[in-house]
Amino acid sequence: MTYAYYWLCDNIQMYWLGPLVGGLLAGLLYDLVFAANASAAKAKAMFTRFDYEDSQFGEPDSRSSAAV
Repeated sequence: MTYAYYWLCDNIQMYWLGPLVGGLLAGLLYDLVFAANASAAKAKAMFTRFDYEDSQFGEPDSRSSAAV
């Protein structure tokens, strides 16, 4: 057996949890920072309000954003 096989057997939790946690953090980062409707109010509501709905935080006014 190779070293990689033994490492994987000893660290299987990192093999599964690393990508899952990374994907979760990347999704939150995108939704709270890089999305078109990202704002501080949206981030606060996401973590503090039980009845959070993304549709409450609509798209920004199209006149204020740069044309693509």
